[in-house]
Amino acid sequence: MSIDEACYLAIKASEIGKKGETFILDMGKPVKIIDLANKIIKESGKNVKIKMIKPREGEKITEEIMTEDERERAIKKDKFWILRR
Repeated sequence: MSIDEACYLAIKASEIGKKGETFILDMGKPVKIIDLANKIIKESGKNVKIKMIKPREGEKITEEIMTEDERERAIKKDKFWILRR
């Protein structure tokens, strides 16, 4: 999330938010970290090798912004989701 996106989300939440609501920025489609790393390496023009390692104990492979239950209750508004209690 960029600074501009964070400010936008905070302003919108303060303008239209109601007690008990949570605002979550819609970040778009997920990006694989390997794809991001490869793009950064390509654009840097450097010859960098990527070393793949196994996840450490307790590390997640994917990150979810909302649970399935929250996703079912969420309301899409502009560039964000609103979760109500």
